[in-house]
Amino acid sequence: EEREKERIRAGLSAKVDAFMAGGDEELAFPSSLSPFERRILHEEAEKRNLGHSSVGEGLSRHIVLSKRRDEEKGRKEEDEREESATKREKEEAVSKAGGEDQNA
Repeated sequence: EEREKERIRAGLSAKVDAFMAGGDEELAFPSSLSPFERRILHEEAEKRNLGHSSVGEGLSRHIVLSKRRDEEKGRKEEDEREESATKREKEEAVSKAGGEDQNA
């Protein structure tokens, strides 16, 4: 059974690698995958910093991988840097204003 799980993992990992090397932005897997296989795909996508979500319910539930996560992550990091810079600027302005009041 453990050997079978490793075979499944290796096969799914190869499919994720092929997706990353290709030009498609999204890859939807069939709803026939087992919960174990979907979990493996979530793990493999996470390792590669890909977007991943389970879509649908019941027998139509399937996983979709997306290459968009890198762009979203980059935008989020940029937003966080801008917020940090704005916060520092405000703190410096308050600090300077406080210092001027003490000198008056």
